[in-house]
Amino acid sequence: VGKAAAIESEEEIKKVVEGADLIFIAAGMGGGTGTGAAPVIAKIAQESG
Repeated sequence: VGKAAAIESEEEIKKVVEGADLIFIAAGMGGGTGTGAAPVIAKIAQESG
């Protein structure tokens, strides 16, 4: 669920992380939302530079 939601929101995530020097990603693990979304958000942030 979380992974699909993050992939669907990729453009919005890019706008949020754009220009950031440092990003902290805090997520709860075990329910699927944080576990699925956190790696996708991290990848998008990494690709944004």
